Amino acid sequence: MSPDAPWQVATDDHLLRFQPGGRVLQVTFDHLKPHRGRDGLPEPWGWRFAIQNGWSILGIASLKPVWFREAALHAALLRLRDGGFFQAFDRVVFAGSSKGGFGALVFASLAPGATVIAIDPQSTLDRGLVPWETRYPLGDWAPPFRDAAEELATASRIWLLHDPHFDLDRRHADRLSAPGLRLLPCRHLGHGLAESLQKIEILGPVMRGFTEGTLDEAGFWALYRTRRKLVRYPRALFAHALARRHFRLAERMARLLATQREDGHWFLARAALFEAAAGDDAAFLRGLAMMQKADR
Repeated sequence: MSPDAPWQVATDDHLLRFQPGGRVLQVTFDHLKPHRGRDGLPEPWGWRFAIQNGWSILGIASLKPVWFREAALHAALLRLRDGGFFQAFDRVVFAGSSKGGFGALVFASLAPGATVIAIDPQSTLDRGLVPWETRYPLGDWAPPFRDAAEELATASRIWLLHDPHFDLDRRHADRLSAPGLRLLPCRHLGHGLAESLQKIEILGPVMRGFTEGTLDEAGFWALYRTRRKLVRYPRALFAHALARRHFRLAERMARLLATQREDGHWFLARAALFEAAAGDDAAFLRGLAMMQKADR
């Protein structure tokens, strides 16, 4: 498995596909999607993006929902490590989302000094470590590569994006600790952040910047301001404000939603009522009239 020529390895549960490019290697993790390239071969997550940016890419795709828990996969990756594959590159970046984020974290120790980009990842599915995880089947996992919390000490930088208001993702993030760990709390977007970042057209710039080492935290937050374009963001913040009786915030989010939705008149009506609840009696009368009209 040379760093200088394309290759592909298949195990029972996984596909490893490598394409040489520049001195940056991006290692991506995901489940295998049915999409195939012009050459008829399956394309792992981030395949075209890496090639377009001039990077080398090693795509690792699971064929089954096994969270990269296969002895043959572990053996293949250890052979790459022991054969100096990762050392052939100036910069190695592990990346993935959700279960792919788990893969990016848990295999980071294969290349000391690597960068990790993990988007709403799990840290493990070992039932003895995360008995509170209810979304996925838990197991009795044995080493190696069973727990991301054990594999991060040698990573130079770990960018972990998650919604701290989404309890399960927050609890996985809270389990992790490493000198290079940087948590990027993307509040009120829930699980599935990669899709949300794609919708507001910043997934590419974020992945490019973190992969090449040209983006810092301040740069990320500058890009992330465009989250307000997402309907799910003000909708989630609207619900968050209501649950905590923050009526001024609920009013602002309602007015924003009114510009984004076909049923915007409903949100305008509620906005006036929330303004009233914050102490404006005249707004209450306006809101009541608007609400009655909206509900006809």
